[in-house]
Amino acid sequence: MNGVSEPHQYPCSKLLHRGLLHQDLLVTWRAPMVLLALLVLGAEARADAASTQAGSRLDAVQVTANRFADPIQEVPNSISVVTGEDLQARGVRDLAGALAQLAGITISPGGDAGSAGSSPGLLGRRETDDFLLVIDGVPAGGAFTPQFSTLNLHSVERIEVIRGTAPVYYGTTAFAGTINVVHYAAGRGPAVASVTVGSFGTVDVAMNGVLSDGTIRQSLSIDGTQDQRADPRASFRRVHALYRAATQIADGDVRLDLDLTDLHDKPASPTPFSGTTALLPNDFNQNPANGHINTQVSKLTAAYDRALGAGQWTALLSLTHTHTDTTQGFLDSGFGSETGTNAAGYDQGRSIDDLFFDTHVTQGLAKGLDITYGLNILDGELTQASRQFNYLVPFDGTAALPGNTWATTDNTTLGDHRTFYGAYAQSRWKVTQDVNLLAGLRWNHTVEKRDGYGDQEGFDHEEARTSRLSGSLGANWWVWKDASGDLDDLSLYANVGNTFQPPQVDFGPDAQIGAILKPEFLQSAEVGAKADGLDGRLDLDLSIFFIRFNNRPLNTTINNQPAVVAGGMERFKGFELEGHYTLVDDLRLVASYAQNSASYGDFQTQLDGAAGVVQLSGNRIEYVPTKVAGFGVTFTPKTGWQGAFNAQYVGPRFLDPQGQASVGGFMSLGVQGGYRWRDWSVQVSGENLGDRRDPVLASELGAGQAYRMNGRRLLATLIAQIH
Repeated sequence: MNGVSEPHQYPCSKLLHRGLLHQDLLVTWRAPMVLLALLVLGAEARADAASTQAGSRLDAVQVTANRFADPIQEVPNSISVVTGEDLQARGVRDLAGALAQLAGITISPGGDAGSAGSSPGLLGRRETDDFLLVIDGVPAGGAFTPQFSTLNLHSVERIEVIRGTAPVYYGTTAFAGTINVVHYAAGRGPAVASVTVGSFGTVDVAMNGVLSDGTIRQSLSIDGTQDQRADPRASFRRVHALYRAATQIADGDVRLDLDLTDLHDKPASPTPFSGTTALLPNDFNQNPANGHINTQVSKLTAAYDRALGAGQWTALLSLTHTHTDTTQGFLDSGFGSETGTNAAGYDQGRSIDDLFFDTHVTQGLAKGLDITYGLNILDGELTQASRQFNYLVPFDGTAALPGNTWATTDNTTLGDHRTFYGAYAQSRWKVTQDVNLLAGLRWNHTVEKRDGYGDQEGFDHEEARTSRLSGSLGANWWVWKDASGDLDDLSLYANVGNTFQPPQVDFGPDAQIGAILKPEFLQSAEVGAKADGLDGRLDLDLSIFFIRFNNRPLNTTINNQPAVVAGGMERFKGFELEGHYTLVDDLRLVASYAQNSASYGDFQTQLDGAAGVVQLSGNRIEYVPTKVAGFGVTFTPKTGWQGAFNAQYVGPRFLDPQGQASVGGFMSLGVQGGYRWRDWSVQVSGENLGDRRDPVLASELGAGQAYRMNGRRLLATLIAQIH
């Protein structure tokens, strides 16, 4: 049993009859045994499998942790790289599938941001604003919140993931983890067209091609998606285009990108829970009939690279405009006994203008000593207007009336201007042939000016400024190097980091009144080992981490009014182990296991339904699984039959901060199979084959409600190489 009880039967509902009876597919102790068996198999099979692979996955060059283009094994961080070829081989269409084989990472689908959204979990963290999403060198979401809902994975060359803080280059926005998505450069990459059809009327059409590769290099990627869900009222339609151009000017390389996205999202709804009892069935949609989250994004980026003596200079300027129009609503906590209205909704228009500028130089100072130094500015301007209303959600299967038919209860506006300034330097010192040091320091200055208004609350103007250093220090030690042995090399690493971030800006409809909260602080430490062997066919990556957050938001009451103050503490510790093994050319196995403890420190806050202030110290943080395990197989010959299989186990977790509602773990299964000719290939894939609908993500707007896993879906794809 997974611990989720059957829906409670309300007399007013004709739908509340579907049970949520699940059975665990994997007991927790089996996860590490899978990895052990894999490694034993690899040791026995190495004499029989001849491979021409040049190196292990740890030899892949990364550009996120530092600007020195070092292989993963030489970087004192836990970092993974997923290639575009791997994404295509596994039939991946979204971020959850892309990162499913990485140790300890879970991606929850949907959320308050809509059906196209996703919420990553790294090192136990579940807050979306704690992570940095970078797309082609530019923070996506700018100075506010990462835009995971507008992310698509067509024409992607690779995805780099750093677990933990990266405070030097991107500063406060790289707070607890970084996901860096890199598309093929202008004039590079495969020319491919694809068509996908699937369950519930899902359709995806895409074309990626090189327009020219001479003096002027140009590429164009265009895709359109109609993504349907099991809930007939939940879907999204997205059209995206990326144009990239580059050429040589004045002994340097000029790059220009134009990235356009038009997203029309009909959001799904979270499920209300009482303890572990689901109060409504799967796919019950509580939004008004005209519920939507429509977003248009236009981004223009220009960059210049050129050699300066023994160094390399890069300058980048990006301008992004995002407009979002929303109608959305959520049931009240006491909806079962209410008749006139039982839900709160809002209409909202929001515009954000972001500017990102960076200039830096990477050069060698002496033999074995290299440095990157520069400065960047991230500036964001937010304007938002919301209208709130109460409405009635019927339980007979019909949709609630549109939002504009209900009386206004409050009007609010929000203006927020945030500017992050940073000057930074990061150096890599090869102390000896076997020891590297990576050290970075950044001076941060943040400025925020906020104007809030509510019909009931009145006007409020607040300003906040913070100047503070952040940085990291890491060391990498080659313990073993022997290309002729079964164990080719082994390196140990350690790092510490210290950084901060301004408080999250709430995009909800409530008036932003009161002082801007103090920044949140993070201290982290990590030790680990990276090893490869069998001529690059086997690699292992172990990471042990310790993280402490301070100044987390706390709910309280001031002058008989609800308020939020800073001061909460959270702690995270655990380990992650990931291994890859190439049995023979084109046949690769991957296994991973992660275990973490995410708990509250001193955390005195008010909770919905609880009287007074509650001390959560020692309690587990809700929705964070104690264990995450994975196993995958990928078979990708250049022609002929192909296939991939992936299984991810998400362990037990609590649905409440008091630690009273515990649910068991579940297994998510995915499979892909097909046939590839020289220029054509056909794929059939399945997502969440077990049709698990477990709760995985808490709603921030719907009290006591949680989003579930997306239902099972089958897809068929036709891919053609364009000449």
